[in-house]
Amino acid sequence: MTHIHPNIPQHGRFDGSPQDLRTTLFARLKGAHVRGQHGGAAAYRAAQRGDVGEVTEQIKSLAANASAQESRYAKETTARIREAVGDIAVATEAGQPGRAGAFREGNAISYDRTWVNPKLVGASLESASFPAGEERRVEFEVTQQGEPAGLFMQFDGAALDLGAAIETLKMEVAGPLGARELSFASGTTVHTIMATINSNTSSTGVDAVMSGVDSFRLHSSEVGTDEFVSVRIIDDGGMVQPKGTGIYELDPDNFTQVDGPPTRFGDAGNLITDLHGKDLHVSFEGNEIIGGSRESLQFVSDDYVMNMKLGDLGKGLGVKHALTFRGIARGAISGSLYPSLPGVNYAPSFVSPTVDNVAVDGATFAAGETRDISFDLLASAHPAGYFMDFGGAALDLGAATETFKVDIGGKLGSRELSFASGTTLNTIAAAIDSFAEVTGVHAFVSGGGIVVRTHGFGSTEFVSLTVIDDGHIEQGPGLIRLDGDNFHAATGTTTVWSSIFLANGVTDAGRDVKINWRDQVFTGTGFNVRFLGPDYTVSLALDPEQQRYGALHAATISAAAKVRDGIRG
Repeated sequence: MTHIHPNIPQHGRFDGSPQDLRTTLFARLKGAHVRGQHGGAAAYRAAQRGDVGEVTEQIKSLAANASAQESRYAKETTARIREAVGDIAVATEAGQPGRAGAFREGNAISYDRTWVNPKLVGASLESASFPAGEERRVEFEVTQQGEPAGLFMQFDGAALDLGAAIETLKMEVAGPLGARELSFASGTTVHTIMATINSNTSSTGVDAVMSGVDSFRLHSSEVGTDEFVSVRIIDDGGMVQPKGTGIYELDPDNFTQVDGPPTRFGDAGNLITDLHGKDLHVSFEGNEIIGGSRESLQFVSDDYVMNMKLGDLGKGLGVKHALTFRGIARGAISGSLYPSLPGVNYAPSFVSPTVDNVAVDGATFAAGETRDISFDLLASAHPAGYFMDFGGAALDLGAATETFKVDIGGKLGSRELSFASGTTLNTIAAAIDSFAEVTGVHAFVSGGGIVVRTHGFGSTEFVSLTVIDDGHIEQGPGLIRLDGDNFHAATGTTTVWSSIFLANGVTDAGRDVKINWRDQVFTGTGFNVRFLGPDYTVSLALDPEQQRYGALHAATISAAAKVRDGIRG
């Protein structure tokens, strides 16, 4: 284990600014992309400079371009984008806390989400009539799982074998969102064809899933009877087509099986279409709700009406908990979602040594009462970073005329740096740190290497590193990830110093704190957490150096009657 000295400046704090919201969105791409194919560093930087909408579209575009190996990460990224944008609110939403979680206001009561299942695509409250201080858990049971529409494409081998090198296979792929015409040269791998189809999912509504090396299944990205998938072969390019190759329809009663013989590619001038998507069936308070995952379903209760798009939350049979929301009384602070009861002071009467700061954003419980803030810490907050190990106190390149060129990036930007053979670790670290205000990445020498790390903690933070020229470096071991549970040590994956392995760059993501509170899992912003209780809202910042897993009594909030002119009341 390589230990790292914690001699970096004071950590930063999340400020809820538009810049932090923008970088929150940007960070959603980073974590998913780095676990799959490398590359896209320039696109990251371009996205980071845009506004929130531009960043969102860039993330969706790059996620859709993920290969088959990365497809599940692309879906995860898309879900996180929806969460970060505010389509679904969490207890620690970025940007504008409170407002992002507000359903509606009126009749002296606001209704605010206190927990949202991360798989829920979206929800809106049409009406509610229960009292302030009460909560409602929106739960339902999936009694019949929906299915997408789909087709199956079988090729002859792992790559296209067309009639000649100049031939192309031209096809049109269409779904509920639109159609795209695609062209592929002879020799194009089936994997590439599938990845290209997935890169257009946002405009077609069609996904492709690999099945072996020479075939894949096309299916609608959501479930429901309104879903469909169609393929039209415009030019088969003289493709070699042994028996069994072509386009199959799927069994309408078994989505995993094909139905009947295939339509040969050369015979598929007309659309081959599957319209056999199936709606999901949901039981809610004794009533059956039927619909697709792309549409909004209405949940009618005795004291509220909720519209929800279930997305992945509707997959799989069984009981699902979609969200919890509460009623908030309009108090002395006009227009506030987090009012305080008039004539009462609310303040912490106990703060754990593991907590840096506690703030009462609003409360309505009576004077003389207290509220304990206790939870289980499931995952600690981390900065992003790497340990650069050059195997010595100075660079040893292939020749005195060689240079080591590296691009260091963070959430603020990136900078290309060049170092000659013989440059010391202290000089390298000082050069990287001198651009911290440009990149958001700081550096310091630790033991026999250099730590490059963000000041801030959480998923909005990242460090990227690209080797442009390795200068035929002759020692290592290389670039090492910081430990997943101890950012003062480097025990993660090691990548040797080489422009071959690091030409496309690597990126390390920070991590947000995760807790279990009131039997729900919440994700914070860095080491900051907001607690939305029935009659209080409390913001809390953990001490990043004293995060301990398990049960923690973080603080106690006490209410006391205000004193005016020496008279209590």
